[in-house]
Amino acid sequence: MIGDVDRLLPTSFALPSSSSSATTTTLRLHDVAIGTRLHRGEGMLLEAFTWDGMVTLCLGVDDGLMDPALVDELLVGVRELGEAVAQEGEM
Repeated sequence: MIGDVDRLLPTSFALPSSSSSATTTTLRLHDVAIGTRLHRGEGMLLEAFTWDGMVTLCLGVDDGLMDPALVDELLVGVRELGEAVAQEGEM
């Protein structure tokens, strides 16, 4: 899954009320679990999505096909990019 998950899975839902009172009960989701599944021979798959104002990255790796040092380099780059974006947002 790649993209803006908020459009598919909102973080809050207004629950129908059995009474005619003006108060509405709202259900709020605090967490979502989405993962990555590799198909045979893919080697590595990186997916990114946003939900509730946060970016989530899912990385699936077949250690038999990918050099662990390459995966480590990729993760360092992703971390550096995230830190740079965070710093830019603080300005």
